[in-house]
Amino acid sequence: MRTLADKDKLIYFERNFFTLDGLWMVETEEILDFETALKIDLAVWNRFLKIVIRRLTKYLNITTNTIDDIVNILTFRWAAEGWIYEILNETNEETDKNISKEARKETIIHIIKCPYKEAMQRNPDRHSRIPKICKRMCLPFYQKVVQDFNPEIQLNRTKFQGLGNKICDFVFTEKSKIPLK
Repeated sequence: MRTLADKDKLIYFERNFFTLDGLWMVETEEILDFETALKIDLAVWNRFLKIVIRRLTKYLNITTNTIDDIVNILTFRWAAEGWIYEILNETNEETDKNISKEARKETIIHIIKCPYKEAMQRNPDRHSRIPKICKRMCLPFYQKVVQDFNPEIQLNRTKFQGLGNKICDFVFTEKSKIPLK
């Protein structure tokens, strides 16, 4: 029996994960139609990400469900999948220098490169699907992930690369800390 090093397994799974996901969607669209394929794909991703979040929570030894915890879990996943992102914390150095990470009210993440969008961008036949998948897949399943993780955390999204913005944004806020307008 052949034995592979972890780096060999990583190359295999890394290169084939996105291909499998994309081919599944394309074939489902061809057999059914885009709308049905999108519904099925969203249902699969909702279930899949629930499992991924549970496994990463255990792997990362996370025992609470704070904003920092969900950010830790999501950025682990994104780093494993090759996303490029930056974490911005909206704090004022002068007034907030004594606030601990646990007390932070908001965390902002900017996605600079999304490998799913990049994969669709490489295939001219998929260009018209990018905005639909971005808005109707990415938005709802991340909302569900955050809601399932902690209903007191609100996720706001206003920028989407698939809709023409330079970045995608993820703004995590504790509902109890959202200022009244």
